[in-house]
Amino acid sequence: MENTDTRPEQVTAEMIEQWKKTYGDNIYMVDISGETFIYRGLMRAEFKTVAKQANMIANQVDSNMYMEEQNVIIGSIYPKIVNENINSFKAGIITILSGNIMDASGFDDTATPVKL
Repeated sequence: MENTDTRPEQVTAEMIEQWKKTYGDNIYMVDISGETFIYRGLMRAEFKTVAKQANMIANQVDSNMYMEEQNVIIGSIYPKIVNENINSFKAGIITILSGNIMDASGFDDTATPVKL
């Protein structure tokens, strides 16, 4: 049987179990531009805090970038992305990772309502 475990070597099964104890089963992994990221979805209170702060920014582009960056800072697990290292990543990685975090937070629009 082929090994389908594609997590980074530095990430152990024990680390993943600890993250699940901390964050629940809302843990995901994705490869973006050759880099592997482990992340979690945001809870409603976390999202509301970020949205309120972003609403105080007058420029829409800056507000959107702030939302993306804060989503990634809160939702990233490995590597942990913080204010001090966020600018060291390729520009699109933060945007794509933020989108994945939003999907994991329940903003996935693939749900299809059923008429009753």
